[in-house]
Amino acid sequence: RKTVRTSAFGIAAADFTLADEVLHGNYKITVSLGDTSSEKTVSVKPYVLPKFAVKVSTERTYYQPGQRVAGSVQADYFFGKPVAGGQVEIIGTVFDVKQTPVISLRGTTDANGAYRLAFDLPTYFAGRGLEQDQAEFSLQVSVLDQAEHTEQTSKVLPIARSPLIIEAVPEAGVLKPNVENRLFILITYHDGTPAR
Repeated sequence: RKTVRTSAFGIAAADFTLADEVLHGNYKITVSLGDTSSEKTVSVKPYVLPKFAVKVSTERTYYQPGQRVAGSVQADYFFGKPVAGGQVEIIGTVFDVKQTPVISLRGTTDANGAYRLAFDLPTYFAGRGLEQDQAEFSLQVSVLDQAEHTEQTSKVLPIARSPLIIEAVPEAGVLKPNVENRLFILITYHDGTPAR
């Protein structure tokens, strides 16, 4: 238990050192400020060094509903050899009240440790909160090598109704009545790059 003061930026930090021998499992961290509190659960378990790396890449940085996603999974051991003949499983999920799986792919990596993926996105996505024109599609990828060892990774694909994001920001933060307001217009692509 520790009481700390927030910085000028509203940030507070504290360290907690685990014992050399500690019970494994979930630990709950609680932070309170006045009547407001927030909790986070962290998992404490032995670290297992990964045996190989799994990378997922797609041809585009964002997609529109119903578009075809194409890309690849690449699995390589850390000593440089590819994971040939690895069993690949890909689960694609959308969030609509809860995570819902909508895509399931299975395959095998080739001699170079690569697996080509392709599928069609759903035509409907629920927006998230204030960003009604955007949603997310999550890919959970696991590869099982011939030594029965599994490594996993994930990738989130931004889903957009239109190819551009247009934001109008008032100079004062909010529009002021009965005075001339200056607006800043920001136009970006969904991967964050500006639309010049």
